[in-house]
Amino acid sequence: MTTIKIIEEKKHFSLTVFFYLLCCFFIAFISLNLALVLTLFILLYTTIVTGIELEGNERRQRSFFSILGYTLHFKWKSLPDVKYITVVRRLRGCVNCSENSNNVEATFNVNFALNSTQRYRKLKSFEEANTALEYALKIGEALNYKVLDYTTPNRKWLR
Repeated sequence: MTTIKIIEEKKHFSLTVFFYLLCCFFIAFISLNLALVLTLFILLYTTIVTGIELEGNERRQRSFFSILGYTLHFKWKSLPDVKYITVVRRLRGCVNCSENSNNVEATFNVNFALNSTQRYRKLKSFEEANTALEYALKIGEALNYKVLDYTTPNRKWLR
């Protein structure tokens, strides 16, 4: 049984979380109980992980939610009618840029192509093309789908 876990969002201990903890420290001078509750909430928030699991043999998916290492799985649903997997380059923060611009920031989305009218379902985003392509190939191999590289103007089938 081939099961792939796709983590959609993971909270990280970032500068924002540090700022909130610093605020809690100052709130502690006003109310210790409030500061403890806020600190506990922020630390729990950083442990939340959400995502989906894909099962290749059964062609099904389910969502999951995890906090402090305890995972809650939702019901299995059948996969939509997926034709192939694409890796697409998306330009960020650019108004008058061409697709050939290499000096523009971009993200690389791994998508399910659902039908011939170019409807997509985003699975995950990456900062680097190679990482996105490796991920798409891994999913394509596990679920037996073709993979289309759309990161450059010259599209090509990878699998």
